[in-house]
Amino acid sequence: MLRSALSLGAGAALAGGPFGPALSPARAAAAGPGAVIPAPQEWTAGGTGFGYGAGSRLVVDSAYAGQLEADARTFAADLAALTGTPPQVVVGAANGARAGDLLLTLGSTDAQLGEEGYALTIAPTLRLRARTATGVFRGSRTVLQLLRAARTIAGGTLRDWPRYPERGLLVANEPKSFSTRWWQEQIRELAYLKMNMLSLYVGYKRVDLAQMKAVARFAARYHVTVVPQFNMPGHLETELTGRPELHLPGRPASLDLSRESGYTYAREQLAALLPEFEGPHWHLGADEYLIGSDYDSFPQLAAYARAHYGPEAKGVDAAYGFVNLCHAQVRAAGRTMRIWNDGMLPDPHVQIDREVLVEHWISHGRPAAELLRDGYRVQNSNLDFLYYDLGGRRPDPAKIYEGFRVGLFSGSSVPDDTPGLLGAKLHVWTVPDVETEVQIYERLHAPLRSLAQITWGSPKPAAAYPGFAPLVDAVGHAPGTSLWLTEETALGGRAFRSADGGEQHVLAAAGANGGLLHWYWSERAGRMTAEHWPGGQVAGAPAGFAHGTETVAFARGTDDALRHWSRLPGALPAEDDWGAGPGTVTSAPAAYAVGGQQHVYHRAADGSLAHRFRVRGGEVVAENWGGQLDGAPAAFVHGTEQHVFARTAADGLGHWWYPGPGGTVGRDDWGAAPGSVTSEVAALALGGQQHVFHRAADGTLAHRFRGGSGAVVAESWGGELAGAPVAFLHGQEVHVFARAADGTLRHWSYEPGTGLRREDWDTAGAVTDDPAGLAVGDQHHVWFRGASGSLAHRFYDHSAGRVTAEDWGGSIPVPA
Repeated sequence: MLRSALSLGAGAALAGGPFGPALSPARAAAAGPGAVIPAPQEWTAGGTGFGYGAGSRLVVDSAYAGQLEADARTFAADLAALTGTPPQVVVGAANGARAGDLLLTLGSTDAQLGEEGYALTIAPTLRLRARTATGVFRGSRTVLQLLRAARTIAGGTLRDWPRYPERGLLVANEPKSFSTRWWQEQIRELAYLKMNMLSLYVGYKRVDLAQMKAVARFAARYHVTVVPQFNMPGHLETELTGRPELHLPGRPASLDLSRESGYTYAREQLAALLPEFEGPHWHLGADEYLIGSDYDSFPQLAAYARAHYGPEAKGVDAAYGFVNLCHAQVRAAGRTMRIWNDGMLPDPHVQIDREVLVEHWISHGRPAAELLRDGYRVQNSNLDFLYYDLGGRRPDPAKIYEGFRVGLFSGSSVPDDTPGLLGAKLHVWTVPDVETEVQIYERLHAPLRSLAQITWGSPKPAAAYPGFAPLVDAVGHAPGTSLWLTEETALGGRAFRSADGGEQHVLAAAGANGGLLHWYWSERAGRMTAEHWPGGQVAGAPAGFAHGTETVAFARGTDDALRHWSRLPGALPAEDDWGAGPGTVTSAPAAYAVGGQQHVYHRAADGSLAHRFRVRGGEVVAENWGGQLDGAPAAFVHGTEQHVFARTAADGLGHWWYPGPGGTVGRDDWGAAPGSVTSEVAALALGGQQHVFHRAADGTLAHRFRGGSGAVVAESWGGELAGAPVAFLHGQEVHVFARAADGTLRHWSYEPGTGLRREDWDTAGAVTDDPAGLAVGDQHHVWFRGASGSLAHRFYDHSAGRVTAEDWGGSIPVPA
């Protein structure tokens, strides 16, 4: 497919960081070498700093190669994903590390660092030292966060260690399954934040045990401990329904602890599941055993308890005895057992073994303060701060950052240095088909960062969340993750890709022939196909996206009606009616899919923003978002939010947004002076920011963005363009392309730590309409109508380091 390479002129590196506060960590965190979450415990500035570049090596101290080499390779892969520059991994003497190298070593005698702490010396040679391999790995996450902002780090020394040993996330994956990709990216995020525990459910009919074992192995690579949970003696309805010999009468969720068959079942489950996982923990659950009922309703439990634990025993003691029996089996397998707190009632006759760890989530039962005084080790799982119920309550990052502490439990409070306090975790409680896995992933983003700071226990980098939010933006997502970028969302445009990146699609109006021209490249087939999608005549640029296996296109008809095409594998494209008839559509559309819905926006006949979306049942819902547009909208999904930007009637910049389920549409003005927006706009989201690009009154590229501080910042990216820009992300890089007045293809790019660059990708006269573009894999691609009227294609391959030019053929009518 690669036919001819273009030679590029040198890009002009521009001073300054165009992404403002969220990519200016020195302003966000004054105390420290840069933006780091959680903030380090100690930082002393001084000396010459470190620079990462093409010659940098990752040097593993040969004295500790056996302990560190595997982690070094994980670190190297993360560095490559973050910077685009993979370091060479070498094993050698510590004194052989040179300027630009990163040295990993052990042998620290600093007892305060403990099992997870590390010391970082930032100098021309960066030295990372710890007492354990886990400590070195935790330190490598700090290095990644610092290099995300810039390829140079200020000189100094850093000591860092966690205050609490448990910092984690629970995902209730029995009602709802998650893809392997989701699990892996969530593990990368946890590790990036130095969180160390992932609790999940195993052994249920609806849970793929092989997948969970693979998740545990992947987590081990990132020094995240998986805590498997199979809940007994309650929450067993999916396992015990139809097996009355095992459950209490009328309660298939509750194991019958008055019959030996119940104990045999429990022993067999533990015997089968314990060998499948290698971690140090096992979670029995032991919560909500008789929820909605009580022990007095089942006198057989009290009879069993008296027979086995003495005449003073009560029904609840049967449950406590069951916990101890399971604990003995778990302990014999070399594990520590964990349970929830709600079943631990006051004044027990049978005492649950104090080696059992307690996860305290609700005030029902014995208070956490009492359990700690009684010698139990307790993890904080406070439902008021740390619960995410799909379709219901969500954890609030500001509330966690400002109001939560590890000693603040549901129903009681203890000092944060109380012996036995283990830490805290977030909890995702799931039901099927309410929220997508990508929505869940994005909704965990900020709360995890707040909790990571609280549970690490270092000095807060800001007194309140508004000061912490810019660090959340600056630290961004973990290297190697992309769910936050690609989502289940298909972002539309003239050019778009399939969800897996295996297909690249381009659309154009077919002119007098009616319908659309459609080109697509298939990686699997290794070829490009051009075809005509028949239909009514189209005015302006169409918008399309891939939604699962469906390829979708929208366009404005020459009669100002909305046209919609859909194509499924093996079928011809079909045009149907979305209810926007002639005279109702007065701009090109913007479109995307998110979850089970397809959305399209356009300027209505009265100049307002019209929105239509199709829900799972096939119904098209129409609504009006108001305002006054003077051009085509640009739309994207940002986490749970849907955003639309457009030039307004006064040539200003308008912004509409929908915050998600239960919210209402908002509208504001982004402060562009009248006459300052002279093209259609391009828009995207990066981390915690929204970005808009357009042609300014003087013909240069204007950029506006809103980050964690809430303020809109305006700046010029310079250059010169004659039409509308197209903008997209390639990892952490922002790319903008536009047609210059002389028909040159102009390119602007920004990468954290590198700055803004401008360059031309083609010669004068080559480009005869506004370009379309996207990124996939290691490449970013641009398409446009060439001088001959055919579809021209340019792409840059990072691995090859060059731009390739080729012609996709066809004959595109002169844009209307």
